[in-house]
Amino acid sequence: MRVRRGAHDGEARKTREHLRYAATYRGEWLAVVSFSAAASHRRYRDQFIVWSPEQRRRRLPLVVNNARFLILPDAHYPHLASRLLTRVLARLSDDWLARLGAPGRARRDFVNPEFFRGTTYKVSGWSELGATSGFGRHARISTNRTSGQSNSG
Repeated sequence: MRVRRGAHDGEARKTREHLRYAATYRGEWLAVVSFSAAASHRRYRDQFIVWSPEQRRRRLPLVVNNARFLILPDAHYPHLASRLLTRVLARLSDDWLARLGAPGRARRDFVNPEFFRGTTYKVSGWSELGATSGFGRHARISTNRTSGQSNSG
């Protein structure tokens, strides 16, 4: 499996603060994963990190949101999701630093429990933080999960 960093496309120009990865095997696309800058305020994340407003201002660029994680329907390989997540996270901090000038230290994701159990995140060591109000396009309640450092210092 090969993981490579993606380039810009028209829809992604909404924000410069993003990275996309594509996983391929023998020339076939298996999956895509994208990351974006974190929202300025998230209740469960902020409670988990326990940071002051000044710390949030200084350290928010270190938080990266796992915006999309899509395994293509025909990609049937054992442990593909966890292997891909491990490989992408191993390089995410360096890629985020090269692209945005700050290393991505903590990662966040939303898992909609109506459709997914979050198994890949669980086996990859992510922690469940709590429900979010889901103010996205479909306004569903999702589960916050995070990995990385939780120090407030």
